[in-house]
Amino acid sequence: MHHHRHRVLLVLSALSLALVGACEPAPEGREAAPSPTHEAPAPDDPDGGQGADPSPTGEIDDRFGGDESRPKEPAPSPSPSPSPSPKVTPRPKPSPSPTPTASPKPSPKPSPKPSPEPSPEPSPTPDPEPRPDAVEGFTDLTPSSDSRLVYVSSSAGSDSNDCLSEAKPCKTLAGGISHLRSGYPDHLYLKSGDVWRDESLNTIRGGGRSPAEPMVVTSYGEGARPLLEAWASTPNTMSFNTGGRMVHHLSVVGLHLKNVKLDDNHPEFTGKKADAQNSMFLGGHTNILLEDNVFDHRKVVFQHWDGRNVEDIAIRRNIFTGAYTSTSSYSQDDRPSNMYLSGIDGLLLEENVFDHGGWHPTAEGAAANMYNHNVYIQYSDLGATHVVRNNIVTRASSHGIQMRSGGLAEKNFYGRNAIGMMMGYGQDKPLPAGTPVKAHDNVVTEGHSMIKGHDYCQGNNLCTTALWGLEIIPPNTHPIDIDHNLVHSRTTSVDEEWRTLPAARYGLQSAAYTIFRKRFHPDTPVKGVGDNISWKWNPERADDRDFGHGSYSDPGRTLGDYYQHLRSTGALDQWVEDGTVDKVRTGADDFESFLELALHRSPGAWDARLSASGINDYIRTGFGW
Repeated sequence: MHHHRHRVLLVLSALSLALVGACEPAPEGREAAPSPTHEAPAPDDPDGGQGADPSPTGEIDDRFGGDESRPKEPAPSPSPSPSPSPKVTPRPKPSPSPTPTASPKPSPKPSPKPSPEPSPEPSPTPDPEPRPDAVEGFTDLTPSSDSRLVYVSSSAGSDSNDCLSEAKPCKTLAGGISHLRSGYPDHLYLKSGDVWRDESLNTIRGGGRSPAEPMVVTSYGEGARPLLEAWASTPNTMSFNTGGRMVHHLSVVGLHLKNVKLDDNHPEFTGKKADAQNSMFLGGHTNILLEDNVFDHRKVVFQHWDGRNVEDIAIRRNIFTGAYTSTSSYSQDDRPSNMYLSGIDGLLLEENVFDHGGWHPTAEGAAANMYNHNVYIQYSDLGATHVVRNNIVTRASSHGIQMRSGGLAEKNFYGRNAIGMMMGYGQDKPLPAGTPVKAHDNVVTEGHSMIKGHDYCQGNNLCTTALWGLEIIPPNTHPIDIDHNLVHSRTTSVDEEWRTLPAARYGLQSAAYTIFRKRFHPDTPVKGVGDNISWKWNPERADDRDFGHGSYSDPGRTLGDYYQHLRSTGALDQWVEDGTVDKVRTGADDFESFLELALHRSPGAWDARLSASGINDYIRTGFGW
């Protein structure tokens, strides 16, 4: 039996995303085209989007905004002409809905019979049977009747093979890609457990036929995700910029893309900026799905470029382990984040794990600062098409998620970030009428200052003592809808380094909720703010009072408590037995122990108890929700 990663189509009530990276839009005019031989770096944002010390009146003073600039881009150089591709059929733009639709139950699909092609090219092989262990909620990747199925195995392949069966796979990624046809729903299957070193997917051209029939890059066989290792700074493992590299209708599912030299568990670890890589989609790419991948110390960028927006991007169930550089202790120049998103018309960010965005706990010079985040969504007028839902967002350098364009953020879990989430960007960045600024059912726990890492805050204007749960700062006339969110607890036992800063004499500048740059409390109600809870966000501040809906049966539950709950119910043993995780790893505390599970989820495996919804349900129940 063939074993492919066929998944069940998730019906989404709102296709859009909201993410956070770390960049600023280009100046007016046409951007310089990236070189066809070198990846163009994404421009970085000189403003962290974050204020600092609250004034005596309770307002938040945004002292670190101001003049925005952009580093010089590579000089224009000739780009290859794009090959003809079929007309793109855009998906209709849905409006964000506060309630996601449930995933349909998986059902096996019959294998379609291939039909002969009108050209002398090899006919496609029959569609393999669906995996019997297909899991609810993943995207259906069933090939079309005329899809060409191309197999690649670094361990058993040869580029002299026809590459159209598991028995005769190609060996290299380039060899496999050479068999894909632009404008067809062809599938490229990489063998599970195999490794490709310093190879890339960058030569994919054109993409699939339509949103319903994309080109697919995924895995076959059993075992670990196919591993694409980057040992050198070039070639970049997966980037599609301008010119002939524009792609449409492309799904990349179930791969592991790793920066080897930025992994402190690898014998070749250096931790140096020069060894970093990004995955970039610059310009008018459309209908891109990234699902169930591991981006291991890699930044992922989708960005408006050369006058064209990116359209219809879905980032689902991926794992991000922490992009960083070795200069953030001393400089704000690079500003790495796990994701940077700018100029996206139709964005969905759903059920991902974002951890350690923008810093590294032990790498020299890679400490946290206020300019690096887990997810950075740049300001644009497209926020009405952005949805951020059910993500685990932990241990960011500064912000868990910046949503400067507004949108819908619901049911996310934020843990140990300096600022959990920001929505809007103040008076100087007005949002279009009708753009939602909605935050529903989010949980923010264990606020942790941005003072962390090796040689932290060695440069000027890098760190503040801001500690904010939800920061809602659209223009003060823009309607907001902030309801049923829970913000509680500081990580006092592991977060004391901020006291060494000169500003520490003022204490942590905490606020569970800041609305229009002022601390929110029900005593001073704001239109659009409903029933929310603040509990012991910073007990050291007398003016940062608790509030909520009443008495609580078991308040203060944390991610570490949830891990112990899972252990006591036998879930950890079950996950190892059924393969949801490869093994139970333990960290220095139970917060880390849970994340070790979430960061090592097996390919194609899913259990809601290992997701934001499971965490949030447990924590909220202790507060009577």
